[in-house]
Amino acid sequence: MFLVGEALVGKEPEVAHIDLIIGDKEGVVGQAFANALSQLSAGHTPLLAIIRPNLPSKPYALIVPKVTI
Repeated sequence: MFLVGEALVGKEPEVAHIDLIIGDKEGVVGQAFANALSQLSAGHTPLLAIIRPNLPSKPYALIVPKVTI
């Protein structure tokens, strides 16, 4: 089982857009997380979210920019 959500906050062009998927790391969500982290796309490099150096968020979160950097 997994849950999917989306949120848009703000007005153009300053919009925060979040797509969220929550599920078991042993299942399809864990597989999707690993694929998103390892399948690189030019300008859309995935990053692990951290609170401060050497302190990752729990549960682990992946940040993938939607705009090409």
